Amino acid sequence: MISSFSILHCAMHIAKFVIRPAMVSVCAVFITSIAWSQQSLVDGNYTIVNACNGKSLGLQNGNPNPWDNAILRDAATTWRISSAGDGSHIVRASGTESALQTAFAKTASETDVDLWTYSGGASQRWIIGNGGNGTFKISLAAAPTMVLDAKYGGANGESEVWLYADNGTCAQRWNMKMANGTGGTGGTGGTGNADDAFAMTKKIGRGINFGNMLEASPVEGSWGITLTDELFDKAKEAGFATIRLPVRWSNYAQATAPYTIDAAFFQRVDYAINAALSRGMNIVVNMHHYRQLCGEALDSGEKSVDARVLDDRFIAMWSQIATRYKDQPNDRVLLEPYNEPNTACNGARWNTLAKRALDEIRKTNPNRFVVLGPSSWNSAYALKDFAPPDDQRVIITFHNYSPFQFTHQGASWGGSSADSWLGTTCCNQAQTSEITQGMEVAKQWAGTRWPLWMGEFGSYEKAPYDSRVRYTRLLRDEAEKRGIAWAYWEMASVFGIWNPANKTWRTELRDALTGP
Repeated sequence: MISSFSILHCAMHIAKFVIRPAMVSVCAVFITSIAWSQQSLVDGNYTIVNACNGKSLGLQNGNPNPWDNAILRDAATTWRISSAGDGSHIVRASGTESALQTAFAKTASETDVDLWTYSGGASQRWIIGNGGNGTFKISLAAAPTMVLDAKYGGANGESEVWLYADNGTCAQRWNMKMANGTGGTGGTGGTGNADDAFAMTKKIGRGINFGNMLEASPVEGSWGITLTDELFDKAKEAGFATIRLPVRWSNYAQATAPYTIDAAFFQRVDYAINAALSRGMNIVVNMHHYRQLCGEALDSGEKSVDARVLDDRFIAMWSQIATRYKDQPNDRVLLEPYNEPNTACNGARWNTLAKRALDEIRKTNPNRFVVLGPSSWNSAYALKDFAPPDDQRVIITFHNYSPFQFTHQGASWGGSSADSWLGTTCCNQAQTSEITQGMEVAKQWAGTRWPLWMGEFGSYEKAPYDSRVRYTRLLRDEAEKRGIAWAYWEMASVFGIWNPANKTWRTELRDALTGP
């Protein structure tokens, strides 16, 4: 509904820019609809940080004169936000009467934003709206389809902020935190409402991979372990909040259209989901080891399909998976389109496939939390080439097996190289630096836009046990100090913390993950 006050604001805006008729079209757009909900803020002092690049909204020269530019910079500026009635707010440089204002109209969709002495005009009032993912949109009250935009916010220390037509990108969303650190309504990443991907990542918390079970080839049990109630009980007992469930769907889907997934196998995944939920745990269901999709060598018992249908088969499987689980709770059952894309799935091809998979999931699961990661085996260093779809319910994953010579020493699939690493201990200063560097790379890439989940880390059973314990606790502590959720690889096989053969814990490893 459009209030008479809002129409008056629009009229005032047109009057202000009467010699610049391009802006009239913006007000015409305004009288249609607003696509996002308004959201109130408690009056107070805030820092305002762009969700895309983590840079703060600030002043060009730090002197709030009548026409200072509003820019993005590394140093934070404190802004005083106060209600102006009718859902709008005034955004002032704290301690002054200077307020954000549209300076002049460039085009119907481009306008400078300056700081002017507050006069109460329509061009100085802003609607603070829910931008999703714990962020806000800051829209001109006179023309709510125009929002603050870090259009030119790059890597420089200072970049201009403009007013642009709302196009839903993360450059138009802002994190706000009260200057006293308590956070505003909706908050910065990690303090938002229950629908916030940052809040969901906190809920994921500490996780465990149920590896070598449903992704075994050719069938469950081929790699020596199967899903049991006992494993779910033990994961709960150990204090894990989330299970990550690797699934080799491709071994159970038809080779030709419509690529139907075997009903009995679906029931095994159903069992796992219900087992986790009934114990109050979350579960992330992924697609694991569709080897041919990425041009990898096939595993024993794995059948090849026509190379021309690989991508379509991948999407068709996700259509079935998403449809089957569309009624599961969105904040308890998460979907992860593919584990460790690599080789032929690197770079641009994975960007395309990831978007196609998410689009397919969204057809039946518009509010499902979805986990996506970069190529090169989910390496943090490949994030620079990853272009995740701009979706507010996406969580970014990466894997961390550094230092590889320690974590994979003696691994049966590593050949003579892996055997030559036997006896490698952990964790000296250089190894610690290697471990944390990937986390830092991920954090810098994610900024305040994306929540992070370290979906795999762990060490092979042939590594010295005391070093495995030190490594595991180090990874846990370093991830948690950076606000990164995690899932250890894995529960009960060659990296495992539980021995299903003699039904005993590897107690020190378990405690390194969930102990005090």
